[in-house]
Amino acid sequence: MLCDGEVQCPLTWDDEDNCPFSCSATAPYCECQDISISCLHRGMTSLPNDIEPQISRFHLAGNYLNHTLNASTFLPYRHIVFLDLSNNSLSTLPAGMFLHLSRLRILDLRDNFLSGVANSTFLGLTNLKALHLTGNTILTLDSWALYGLSSLSTL
Repeated sequence: MLCDGEVQCPLTWDDEDNCPFSCSATAPYCECQDISISCLHRGMTSLPNDIEPQISRFHLAGNYLNHTLNASTFLPYRHIVFLDLSNNSLSTLPAGMFLHLSRLRILDLRDNFLSGVANSTFLGLTNLKALHLTGNTILTLDSWALYGLSSLSTL
């Protein structure tokens, strides 16, 4: 009776521990487990606005978030430590999108359509350790594009 949504173990919930669950009523196809949400290849065009606040690992690869990301998209999730936006048809990164994500450690932007990175794009990411940009056609990198990435060790 593991992961059936009902606790059967006396004095503990071991039978329901580490089981996937729905953490968004507006996106029930996204699966959560522990502190991670997985919305991989779901055809999403926007981030669900009701994701449980304790989720800190966002797996969002293979969607179409290119037109809906903005400076307030991740504002309710200031505790994110992992963000996968790979293969989302991103052509630009909105100014201020990462400003409040000081806990973010890994940012995956692989396989998008980024052709340039503007000044201060990554402002706010003071604890970012790894930034993945392969698979983009970056032709221009403004002189202050990587400003604020003082902890970056992998690019």
